Amino acid sequence: MSNQINDNDSTNRRSSRSYGKKRKSDSPYSTIKQSSSQTKTYPPTPTKERKHRKQPHELLTDSQKKANHIASEQKRRQNIRIGFDQLIDIVPSLNHGNRSEALILQKSVDHIRHLISIKSSLKNQVRDLHGTLGDE
Repeated sequence: MSNQINDNDSTNRRSSRSYGKKRKSDSPYSTIKQSSSQTKTYPPTPTKERKHRKQPHELLTDSQKKANHIASEQKRRQNIRIGFDQLIDIVPSLNHGNRSEALILQKSVDHIRHLISIKSSLKNQVRDLHGTLGDE
């Protein structure tokens, strides 16, 4: 019967022990009592500071916002211009005199369709040649 534990005894033992609970003290270090004979002290954990919203005087002014918008729009247009220049260099039917974006796009589509049809005919030729070689 020594294996049986009295409910009152186990409850009293649980309440008298502090299982990893922090104890309040005057020290900035946290003290955790692990058992009746062992106590560990840890340095304080750093607290995260909340990111506060910028005060109105720290936000961009209207003229700064406008300047940023203009700069980003110019960058976007420059990237589009570079893309059209690359298409002019790649597509054989275009020359540097044709600057109509609609014309550049249409001739680029025509060129891509032409390349696709060439690829398809080459695939057919390869398939025919495999068939011919397989018959021998």
